[in-house]
Amino acid sequence: MNAEAVVNAVAGLSDTIDGNFLFEILGTETSAWKVERELSGGNINFTYLIGSTCTTRKLIVKSAPPFIKIAPTWKCDQKRLYFEYSQLEYASKVAPGLVPAVHYYSPTEHYIIMEYLDNYITMREMFITGQKCDKLASNLAKYLANTLFYSSDFHLTLQEKSDIVSKYSKNSELCAVTQQVIFHEPYMKDCKANYWTSNSIDLDTFIREDIQSDNTLKLAVLGLLEKFRTQTQAIIHADLHTGSVMVNVETGRIGVIDAEFTFCGPMGFDIGLLFANIAIAHIAQNGYENRDSYRDYVAKLIPEIWTTFVQEFLSLWKQSKGDMYPQDFVQEIEDEIQQRFFARLYNDSLGFAGLELIRRVIGMASCADTLAIPNLQTRAACEIEILKLGKQFVLDPPRIN
Repeated sequence: MNAEAVVNAVAGLSDTIDGNFLFEILGTETSAWKVERELSGGNINFTYLIGSTCTTRKLIVKSAPPFIKIAPTWKCDQKRLYFEYSQLEYASKVAPGLVPAVHYYSPTEHYIIMEYLDNYITMREMFITGQKCDKLASNLAKYLANTLFYSSDFHLTLQEKSDIVSKYSKNSELCAVTQQVIFHEPYMKDCKANYWTSNSIDLDTFIREDIQSDNTLKLAVLGLLEKFRTQTQAIIHADLHTGSVMVNVETGRIGVIDAEFTFCGPMGFDIGLLFANIAIAHIAQNGYENRDSYRDYVAKLIPEIWTTFVQEFLSLWKQSKGDMYPQDFVQEIEDEIQQRFFARLYNDSLGFAGLELIRRVIGMASCADTLAIPNLQTRAACEIEILKLGKQFVLDPPRIN
C-alpha cells in the first residue's frame, strides 16, 4: 500500500469494532489523520508513521507488498506479515515491555498497526552517534532468554512444540531469502547481488582469495546451514541485528521490531546475529574520531549480554514444565546437561555470528556502521578486520570460558 492507501485503510478500520483504539490515539476526526513519513531502514516491507493534526500521539503501520521492498522484481508472499504478527504477539506475552504493542493485524490487506516507540532510536544509530544505554545488555539478555526458552523443548511438551514448529515452518519463503543472502551469495564469485563499498585492492584481494576461494570455509558454512535448516530449537526472530532493536537511551527501555523472518530455528542464530552486529559497531569505532572510551563500552556488551542471558535462561530452566528431561532421570547429571548445552549454544552463536560478519561486508545488505566512516582507506581496513573475525568465528570459534 502507498501512503494514501494506508490512511484509507486505517480510516476504514475506524468504522468497525476493531478500530475503536484509533480514536483513542489519533482522535475522532479521521480527516485529520495523515501519513507523516515513510520510515527507512527495513529491506522487506514498507513502514509508515501515522499522525494527526488533532493529537500528538502516533501509530506505526507496516505493510507487506507482493515483493521485497529493496528488490521489487523479487516476488514474495504477502502472508509473511502474519508470522511477524504471530512472533510479536508471542514475544509480548513472554517478554512484556520489550516489543511494541500490536493493535491490529489485517490478514486480507496485509498490514499491522502497532505502537509507535516515541523517543527511541535504533541500536545501530546509538552506536554510530556514540550514545549509551545503561540497561541495554540486561534487557537484550532478558528478551533472548524469554523468547528462546518459552518456545523450546525445555518448557514445552512434545505436542506443544510440534504444533509451533508446524505453524512457523510455513514461513519458508523468507527462510529461503535468509539462506540465499547469508549462506550462499557472499561466497559466490560471480554473484551479481554482491558488492562492497570500499575501493581497496587489499579488500578486493581478501574477499576473492580468503573468503570466496577458501573451500574449507565453504564447508564450514554449509555445516552451519545444515543447523539453520534442521534445528528447530525455538521461535527465533531470525533478523536480530542492531537495526531491529529500538532503544530509549534515557529510560533504558528497548523494543525489538521487524520479525518477519521468524521461524523455529537454532537459538544461536538470534544470539549470533546480535553479537555480530555489536562486533561490527565495535570495529567501526576505529573509523570515528575520539571514540576510545566508547569503544570499550561497546566491547563489554557482548560478554554482559551472554552472562546475563545464561543466568536468565537457567532461572527459567529451574522452573521448567517440559517433558524432555524427567527429573528422576536427570537429577544427578543436570549440571552437566546444562554446561554442555551452553557450550554448544555458545559455539553455534559464534559460528552464525561469523556468517553475519562476512555477509555485512560482501552481501546485498551493507552495514551503516561502516558506511558512516568517511575515510575510505580506514573503512576498508575496518571491513577487512570484520571479515577476518567472521572467518575465525566460522572456522575456529573461541571456546566458552
